[in-house]
Amino acid sequence: MDLGSHNIGGPRDVGHFRDQESFARFAEAYSAAFEKMPPMRVQDVETSYGRLRAYWFGDADDVPIVLLPGSGAATPMWWDHLHDLAGLGHPVVAVEPIGQAGASRQTAPIKHADHATRWFTEALEALAPEGAHVIGASLGGWLGLQTAVRSPERFRSLTVIDPPSVFARLSPTFLALGIGSSIRFLPSSVRRWMFDTIIGLGPSDADDPDAVLAMAAFDTFGLRLPPPSGLTDDDLAGVAVPVLALIGGRSRVHAPDKAAQRARLMPGATVEVWATAGHVLNAAYPIRFAAAVGKHITGRRPPAASSR
Repeated sequence: MDLGSHNIGGPRDVGHFRDQESFARFAEAYSAAFEKMPPMRVQDVETSYGRLRAYWFGDADDVPIVLLPGSGAATPMWWDHLHDLAGLGHPVVAVEPIGQAGASRQTAPIKHADHATRWFTEALEALAPEGAHVIGASLGGWLGLQTAVRSPERFRSLTVIDPPSVFARLSPTFLALGIGSSIRFLPSSVRRWMFDTIIGLGPSDADDPDAVLAMAAFDTFGLRLPPPSGLTDDDLAGVAVPVLALIGGRSRVHAPDKAAQRARLMPGATVEVWATAGHVLNAAYPIRFAAAVGKHITGRRPPAASSR
């Protein structure tokens, strides 16, 4: 998979791969993770903060479903959901966030939420001029909500998967594990344990392409992004987009009950706490996830959800 041109070794105020060897390691892991992916169409979009890469799946002619991954993840994280999402009758567009390891390239500093939401709004204008059904996982959910507050006209609906900071403060456990998993001189087994503890799926297979890709992203790429900021009660009460908020009952990112309570400030929002799920509840329960998203977007279950 061609990653295109990238920042290598700098500049210091934008995301970059640390050196050519780091880029080569990530590119190898990225290509390996894409081997399982179905046929796709590639589209690059120029924004005020850099070039954005988007992958289109399916040939439906309708308002697209736009996917935003979490930090350290990329398009392959959605592999288990593409079949069911395409079954809803919409094209599916997986976006690689600007400022993170992936096929997009940051060219201008992103210093706060207004900057991040600007590039995403510009991307939505190009990819989905009539609006989009946006699904954001973790930090992607944070970006989706921040953008929905500022540019609600770009959305038909929004689904967020355990987003950090917007509903409740980050927990001390999450902060400690997040910092620890990014310390490169720690033994890889320790760092992987920290990473696995955050996502809440149990021990990962060291040879799993998605896990290899995530660790490569943490090891090779220098993030230059601000920490996720919160939303006020007034912000949440003013959300004018239909929102499905999915929160892991065993999430270590925040206090799940507090997050759910504040999520219900959004008018008409559907808030679900999945009691036995961790942070990446979509990966833990793909069939349940497909059913919930299908009902939110179309009012019906995806045709293929019961078979997966």
